[in-house]
Amino acid sequence: LTNIHTSLALLWSLRLMIFLLHREYVNWPQLHKRTIQVNERSRMESKFSVWIICSFFYATMVMPCIYRMQDAIIVADENYASLPWGIVGKIGLILQGTGLLLESVADAQKSSFKSRNRGEKRSK
Repeated sequence: LTNIHTSLALLWSLRLMIFLLHREYVNWPQLHKRTIQVNERSRMESKFSVWIICSFFYATMVMPCIYRMQDAIIVADENYASLPWGIVGKIGLILQGTGLLLESVADAQKSSFKSRNRGEKRSK
């Protein structure tokens, strides 16, 4: 189960990276130009606060994965009994997999919709 948990976390990271790069460079190149302009005008303090908040979020998201991998290494090296996953851990894995699937489908639908309706104006 530790390998499944780690794989799902890595797949989520890859999905997010691909989505963001595709959005920035393929679907919305104007955003990339605007981002560069905003980046030049931003103060270092505001950038630093965003970096700290995001790094804290990602650290707390990956920490269970790191603890499970450490437990698996200790179990393999010293023949200790592995920590049980329990029902909460198994439900968490199911939620993680379901969330990854839903986010991937939503990204594909959003990209498809935007590519079909690229030139149309929104009505109010």
